[in-house]
Amino acid sequence: WRGFRALSLDVFNPRGALTIYLRVDDNGDCRKRVGRFEQGFELAHGWNHLRVTTSAIEAGPRERHLNLRLIRRLVIFTGAAEPQRHWFLDHVHLEARDD
Repeated sequence: WRGFRALSLDVFNPRGALTIYLRVDDNGDCRKRVGRFEQGFELAHGWNHLRVTTSAIEAGPRERHLNLRLIRRLVIFTGAAEPQRHWFLDHVHLEARDD
């Protein structure tokens, strides 16, 4: 992921407000939140564009930096408090750097 500037994705939410979470793990200890990147996003009704810079992902864990050369997992999920909902994920990609 080092050669990219951001993770970008579109999410369609067919109903009312909803929170989803984005988690990124590398090859380190990501069992606890302090060792991984994890961020929540509020989704409005309709299409929502989410974008997170790779520098924010790298610096996301509280205990260390993620190794962007060794990303092994990307997880997108709703919290346990959210009722069962349908939402649609589209156009997930890494944005190339301009340089």
